[in-house]
Amino acid sequence: MAATNCRPLTRLSLRGNPNDARTSGRRVGEVSITHRCGALEKLEARENIMASILSHPAVPIALATAVGSRVVPGRLLAGAIACSILPDVDALLFWAGVPYGHMFGHRGFTHSIVFAVIVAAVGAVTASQLQTKRWTAFVILFLSTVSHGVLDAMTTGGLGVAFFSPFSNERLFLPWRVIEVSPIGVSRFFSLRGLEVLASEVTTVWIPCLLFALTGVLVRRRWRRETKE
Repeated sequence: MAATNCRPLTRLSLRGNPNDARTSGRRVGEVSITHRCGALEKLEARENIMASILSHPAVPIALATAVGSRVVPGRLLAGAIACSILPDVDALLFWAGVPYGHMFGHRGFTHSIVFAVIVAAVGAVTASQLQTKRWTAFVILFLSTVSHGVLDAMTTGGLGVAFFSPFSNERLFLPWRVIEVSPIGVSRFFSLRGLEVLASEVTTVWIPCLLFALTGVLVRRRWRRETKE
């Protein structure tokens, strides 16, 4: 019988309902993950670890619609949409063997506030190419990037988000965990489970973003009428 290639994982902190956890050895207030096999770890984490890639762009789209194209031109919007998806680049490291609970694992450093600041700062430097001012680029790109972690912290499964990485790898959830976590993989996403996730995100992500965008449009129109008078 071949020996299994198991390894201990980093001990993590967890905020949220421990009953949501799919990993053995969890206790209230902490996660103690020990001696997990790499293949099993990847399989379980693959099932439920994020909000879907289709819903993260809802935030920059809503922001751009609310403030108008004069503030957020097309190039900046395209960059903001890319930034809203960018934090999931850590999935590549996950499949390369970086443990889920590692600082550079999924929902780790790339989901942090510091990472959002770095991305926004790079965007500000290239503001002219985005057809906007530096501070506008910084604010829009920062909000778009950091919103990814915020949405993930509202999901019903997986580990929390390391908002304060690299200073702390503590994984946090928001008090409102209303978004169904999305399965990874095309076949899993276009399944009954995937449809359930999309239905959840319509009500918890897209509708609130739509209301925000419409509110912004109405406010801008009223302001224009008042300034003309």
